[in-house]
Amino acid sequence: MTDYNIGHQQIDRWIDGVSYEVAFWSSYLASDQHKTQILSHLSSKEDIQQPLGEFDPAVLNEDFKVLDVGCGMAYHNCPYINGHKIDLHYVDPLAFFYNDIANARGVALPKIEFAMVEYLSSFYEKGSVSLVLIQNALDHCFQPVRGILESMKLLKTGGTLYLFHHKNEAEHENYIGFHQYNIDLKDGALTIWNREASYNINELLAGCAHVEVEEINDHIRARIIKDNDDIPATQSDDIPVLAEQIMYCISHLMDTSYTGKIQKNARRQKLLHAVASKVPSGLKEKIKAMKK
Repeated sequence: MTDYNIGHQQIDRWIDGVSYEVAFWSSYLASDQHKTQILSHLSSKEDIQQPLGEFDPAVLNEDFKVLDVGCGMAYHNCPYINGHKIDLHYVDPLAFFYNDIANARGVALPKIEFAMVEYLSSFYEKGSVSLVLIQNALDHCFQPVRGILESMKLLKTGGTLYLFHHKNEAEHENYIGFHQYNIDLKDGALTIWNREASYNINELLAGCAHVEVEEINDHIRARIIKDNDDIPATQSDDIPVLAEQIMYCISHLMDTSYTGKIQKNARRQKLLHAVASKVPSGLKEKIKAMKK
């Protein structure tokens, strides 16, 4: 059994990115224009945005369960596929922060549910989900390979895990904040890697799923269709591990020096976002390249 453990070092790096994400969305929702855009999109009843392939219309109903994992506050996906209403759940480990931001900004948005992609089967029933969407989020988590395996546990046989991500985002962002993993297409295979390890997802899932992957405009798009429940094992007892990691996070957040750091980062990020919103995208890329 390959053990995709999550160490404290990975958690430390992830926690360091929390203030950035919270500051970004708080700043984003401070704009009346952005609020209007999100609400207008949600009321438009548009289909889920990315092309997903064909679904039998007979199964597209309010029992067709979809998880939008790592959704942030963009609300890119509406609860419709081919005009059919489906059971869409917005899911993010920072749900408590995001729901508070929406309340503070006075905007009525669908509630985001708390779950961690590395432990999805501890939050949702196995074999109960038809589609898992992860867009520009899997590379932000503690251990993305675990996230893929956990998503496969939730899917019904024939269900789809849909991934759409910037190519090699950690390299592009110089491994800052949440950006600790890269998603790539190497030798025809979906590959997740960083400076310490590399995982061939096609090989990993060969016994339980088939993977369709392509590169589009510097993005990696993959559809992973579950064939059976013969999913590679991780740890046999995740609940105690999850509890320990939650308490580890709490111990950090209770430390006054750490909370001071988060508040400092949040103030800095708000200022940076305010400035960045006025900087042309081409200049932003040049600055990132210089920092790297």
